[in-house]
Amino acid sequence: MVDFTFPSAPSLSRSLSKLAKSFQSAFFGIVYTLQTQRNMKIHFLCALSVLIFAMLVPFDFITRIALLFCIAQVFSAEILNTAIEAMIDLFIKEIHPLAKIAKDAAAGAVLICAITSALIFALILYTDINTILAAKKNLLSALWFFIPLVILQVGTLFFHLPKSYNLFRAAGSMLLLFSLLPKSTDLVFFVLAFILISLSEYASL
Repeated sequence: MVDFTFPSAPSLSRSLSKLAKSFQSAFFGIVYTLQTQRNMKIHFLCALSVLIFAMLVPFDFITRIALLFCIAQVFSAEILNTAIEAMIDLFIKEIHPLAKIAKDAAAGAVLICAITSALIFALILYTDINTILAAKKNLLSALWFFIPLVILQVGTLFFHLPKSYNLFRAAGSMLLLFSLLPKSTDLVFFVLAFILISLSEYASL
């Protein structure tokens, strides 16, 4: 006989608390990877550039899904690679050939994901060249905001500036991103770009 009774209030509260903690742990795992891994920072800048580019060009639905999938798979692979490296460093204190193989294999998986994503992006550029050329005016006018935004994010990720600059840098990045909003053809990509910038600013604290 199936029990259809609902959990009691304390039980439900504990379940929600565990769920919240699991999301918090996942968030801190992403932040740690972004803070400590150089390649993740590079992937981050590439992803932000792709999101802003796709935000400015009216790609079809399938193309947008493909771009999101490429970004997600590279991020996921890099985070798993970081987890594997941390686990190996925790349990293997001395230099061991098998530990090297594990780390090299994990890094190889990231490389395959990155190369595949780059090839997919190149194919999108080739097959959708007419769509991109039609949005040329929009893209060119956006460069005045895009280039300073990327420069600010490079500073956020790769340079440890005094904390007094953090607020100005974050405000500048958000101002530049919101300046691109009137040119956007897709609100989802704008929101994702906003989330990435917010994440990088949090990771720099």
